[in-house]
Amino acid sequence: MQAASDKIGAGKSAGRPSDDPAKKPRTRELRLIWVAVGLLPLIVFSIAMLLTFKRQQEQTIEHSLREAAGVAAHLVERALLEQIGILKGMAASIAFDRGELETVRKEADRLFELHPEWRTFIVTDEHRPLINLGSPPGGPITPLRDPESLARVWATGRPVVGNLVNGYVGIRVPVTRNGRLAYTLVVPI
Repeated sequence: MQAASDKIGAGKSAGRPSDDPAKKPRTRELRLIWVAVGLLPLIVFSIAMLLTFKRQQEQTIEHSLREAAGVAAHLVERALLEQIGILKGMAASIAFDRGELETVRKEADRLFELHPEWRTFIVTDEHRPLINLGSPPGGPITPLRDPESLARVWATGRPVVGNLVNGYVGIRVPVTRNGRLAYTLVVPI
């Protein structure tokens, strides 16, 4: 009977998992390895998606910035052309035909009041300012701050947007009479 009970007891332990402590950590390690192997594709996929998303965001931002810069450039060009058009209208004044610079000053003063974006209004000959609304009539006139753009107008006979000087850009327009340059009009904005 004892032998039969040993066999039964032996049969029970043979069908049960082993309580051997050395085998338990191995089972735990295997589980961790299987979890890691199972998660690895998910981690790789997540990293790939993050990199793709980052690249798409950078492209979207770059596209938006380029588009905004294009719109801004168009608006600046349009504003400059508008200012040049206004100055061309002033350049058509009959007072220039007659050489009446005092009348030109009065007309310029009226126009200047309508354009708060202008810092001043200047009439020059080829070398120096003749009228500057920032200076009192008959008083000393501030010397030119951008002689390079003045030289370009006289060389080309075309309107010029000058260099940035003291935070302002001068827009220069030629005044031509009988096919030759007589004066330039300048407004710093």
